[in-house]
Amino acid sequence: MNTFSSIENLRQLYSEKRQLEKKVRRQEKVVLYDLNSIHSEAKKWIDGAFRVKNIVKYFLPKVEFATFLFPILKRILRKRKG
Repeated sequence: MNTFSSIENLRQLYSEKRQLEKKVRRQEKVVLYDLNSIHSEAKKWIDGAFRVKNIVKYFLPKVEFATFLFPILKRILRKRKG
């Protein structure tokens, strides 16, 4: 970004400003796309967890959701990290 030292008039300054604004917009779009994909993946995981909860609740109505599901999720996450 050392091009500022070569700017000689306002027209070049505004041109540089427009180019930088375009670059920032592109980067913002990339970040927003990443955030949306992270959000949708998290939503899928949460929906899956609630589906499992409903299935477990149907078959084993007296078992608490947390006591049954958390050890399974802990094993899954441990396998993914390792």
